[in-house]
Amino acid sequence: MTSQDQVNQLIRRHTTLKNDRVYWEAELWSPAMDFCQPQAGSMQSNNTRQSGELRGQKVYDGTPEWACDVLVNGMYSGLTPDNYKWFEWSVAPEWLNDDPQVKSYLQQCEEITYQALSESNYSESTLGVYRQQAVYGTGCKYIEYDPQKILNFQRIRLTNVCIAEDRAGKIDTLFREFKWSARNAVKQWGNRCPTIIRNAVESGNHDTEFDFLHVVYPREDYIHGKRDRQNMPFASLWLYQAEKKILDEGGYLSFPFSVPRWDREDDVPWGRGPAIKALQDMGVLNQQGKTNLIAAHKMVEPPLAIPEDGFNKAIDLSPGGFNYYNPTRGEIRPIMSSINLPFAVDMQDRTQKAVERRFFVDVFLMLTENPKMTATEVLERKQEKLVILGPTIGQQRREHLDNDLDRVFEILNENGHFPDPPDILLEYGNKIKTEYVSPLAMAQRRIEVESTMRVYQVAGNIVQLTGRTDAIDVLNDEETIRLIADRESAPVEIMKTREQVQAEREAKQQQMEDMQAMQEAAAMTQGAKDLGGIKTDQPNVLTDAVKGLAGE
Repeated sequence: MTSQDQVNQLIRRHTTLKNDRVYWEAELWSPAMDFCQPQAGSMQSNNTRQSGELRGQKVYDGTPEWACDVLVNGMYSGLTPDNYKWFEWSVAPEWLNDDPQVKSYLQQCEEITYQALSESNYSESTLGVYRQQAVYGTGCKYIEYDPQKILNFQRIRLTNVCIAEDRAGKIDTLFREFKWSARNAVKQWGNRCPTIIRNAVESGNHDTEFDFLHVVYPREDYIHGKRDRQNMPFASLWLYQAEKKILDEGGYLSFPFSVPRWDREDDVPWGRGPAIKALQDMGVLNQQGKTNLIAAHKMVEPPLAIPEDGFNKAIDLSPGGFNYYNPTRGEIRPIMSSINLPFAVDMQDRTQKAVERRFFVDVFLMLTENPKMTATEVLERKQEKLVILGPTIGQQRREHLDNDLDRVFEILNENGHFPDPPDILLEYGNKIKTEYVSPLAMAQRRIEVESTMRVYQVAGNIVQLTGRTDAIDVLNDEETIRLIADRESAPVEIMKTREQVQAEREAKQQQMEDMQAMQEAAAMTQGAKDLGGIKTDQPNVLTDAVKGLAGE
């Protein structure tokens, strides 16, 4: 059990990490939120806003928010779409994947997992985590077992989270602050709740909220292989902060949070996303939008020069309004300024494009930018953009999707939702591997297919120009087909195994040899018949051969 001294150390550690986070909240997260999520509230933990208050008054150009939406929706549809299969499981070593029992087991596990994900709130929580990364550079998702829905995913607000890394730079410690009503706390922990919380329920103040802290960190001292709550690899403490009291202690087999960083830095646990990197451009763009609005307003309704005296009546500035003046006392006239609005708008447009590039808008809207492009142009541009987006997709796999699926596999397996694995897998298998087959992953994999097809095209051109067919002898047609099928994620049912192909080839070879033997036997039989029908009373080839054998 965790001692009170350990609890005090954890709370002090949480305070330190929270103080370090203050600079991220004020200097990076809040400005990024103002431009990309102006309706989100506040990204400073010491500054709360009312849910129904008017927000977004400081934004004069909606490009950052739109660009962020394009990126978030593009990442979601490209990596974890609702209507496509986006991952497959295989095992190591590779030869096990050809075993029919292993294939059947993996296929059943995939089907059960897809069904569990579709019945959970995975889609909405994952979309929110993509948005957190795009705006703040870091996302946070809690993954837990739900007896009713099997899986439950909860996106955690970053101002409620403090994180720490292990030596390899992987998040392994997380402090999560949250508020619960007295009713929910008593329902969860019963008499373990402090007296103040139980009294709130007894007095009818069920909705009074209290502050709690959930801490998850790796245990250094536990019995390996033992599955009770106090001997899991990761400790889980639920604390009532005001009294530093442990309400519950448990554990997890694996880290229950996904904390992906868009772009990870070496010296800090927090990531930096497109919005943080575009803060300067977004600030300039917002100022340009504000300035151009003021300039346009001045052009439409310029300031007026009015004589200091002689105009006691109200001035009518409405369209078509009449204002009478005395020529001897002057007249009302506009003050015209030399505003070059087209140039200012062009500058704003350039800044908009700079912001859009930060959010990879040109990647996701590539095909709609110039519909007159040829297929070759589309292919070349697609490859160029995917190369740029490659590191980002790789980071999402490692820190986001891999963590999600590892945790999901563990939950489903531990709670008996998967079938029993075959004996051969228990004996020889050592790892479940995830292959991603989402649209973005497949687009990257198709680059290899396209390069392979270009090699065949060049080889064909050489044959056509030189007439040398040996130029294509260096190409392995069978391995080419297998590579293309793998990169295109073709159904395994349509591909024969190497053993099947070899067996069929040997059978065909044997059949050809048998047919050739039969043809030779038939030819010999026909030859014997022909020889038997030759007359020997007159000279012919046969009599000459017989005489030759006799030495005559």
